[in-house]
Amino acid sequence: MSFRNVWSNTIWAKGALDHEPKKYRSLKRVWLPIYDSIAIVNGLLALWFGSSLLDRIFGGFTDVIGVFFALVAFVCLLGVAFPALWKVEVAGKVVLIGMVLSYVLCILIYPSPQQLAAQEAPNFFVAGMLVFGLPLAIFRLDIITREEFERRVTEKVSEIQNA
Repeated sequence: MSFRNVWSNTIWAKGALDHEPKKYRSLKRVWLPIYDSIAIVNGLLALWFGSSLLDRIFGGFTDVIGVFFALVAFVCLLGVAFPALWKVEVAGKVVLIGMVLSYVLCILIYPSPQQLAAQEAPNFFVAGMLVFGLPLAIFRLDIITREEFERRVTEKVSEIQNA
């Protein structure tokens, strides 16, 4: 399979998004890939530099969590880039959202010894900053769900008309 064949199946191929309203094309071609790329980089940063919060909560598993996060984000990016892999993207986005929410819960449920000693409030700001990025992933799941619903309705209408 040549590079041209692979490229022709991506969202960046000429005509790939002609069926989409123009105002949403940049979402699929630019913003969703950037979102997933940032997630990949964050997973790699956890591997390369660690995370004091993750280290405190999960000990030596920070590297594993970072690599897994990067891999899940890469799966999401593949799903964005290749629309035929939408089911893979859904699975990846669900896992990605779950990982971020799990991390948020861990931050809030397991305060540091310093926070406990000083009777400080949990890291609400850090948790909020993590949650801040989730609406785009959830919106993407909504888009995929609507597109799949429309595909199925179109197929059923076609079946009925041809019956």
